[in-house]
Amino acid sequence: KRIFVTNERDDTVSVIDGLTNEVVATIEIGKRPRGIGFAPDGSEGYVAISEENAIVVFDPETFEILRRFESGEDPETFAVHPNGNIYISNEDDAKASVFNPKTGELIAEIKVGIEPEGVAISPDGTKVIVTSESTNMLHIISVPEHKIINNILVGARPRAATFNRAGTIAYATSEISGEVKKVDIASGKIVGRMALADDKAKPKDVLLNRDETKLYVAGGRA
Repeated sequence: KRIFVTNERDDTVSVIDGLTNEVVATIEIGKRPRGIGFAPDGSEGYVAISEENAIVVFDPETFEILRRFESGEDPETFAVHPNGNIYISNEDDAKASVFNPKTGELIAEIKVGIEPEGVAISPDGTKVIVTSESTNMLHIISVPEHKIINNILVGARPRAATFNRAGTIAYATSEISGEVKKVDIASGKIVGRMALADDKAKPKDVLLNRDETKLYVAGGRA
């Protein structure tokens, strides 16, 4: 019914009616909002406000700000685990942080490569991918151990990743080469690659549709 969009330069979140495509509300959220996500039951929304090193929690029905908690340096993007915890890429600190958003408790910190950005969680919740842009890697993290079990070298500047439903395959964007890579999680090998049709493309986000027949890729400067 609603689409929530973070506006990085405006310090707001726009709320859009999904049927009419009209902006129905604007939430003053904090400085430089970036990643956004929701609790598994939809009861709360979370926004990473990177210049304040915090996560803001809001009510997606009333748009009221409920609380906030410190999240480590420069939270860029994050993903919400099926158990409700959030996994955050802290770009300036080259680490991933795990928080309980209900209490603000820090559960774990995992050192990763330089400039971590994208975060993806497998559907069964046993693995997390963090992409490190400057190290050109996908870091595969086990849950609940919060240990890196593989570092997979992919194309230059991987920005985002997504799992298939089985959690056996990941798709990752490579910004510099303008490609999407298909990665086998068990072997850590690249098993497919596809260049975007526009040579100006600098792909960022990637999503797999529900029946796993299509990938949707944000083309950046394309």
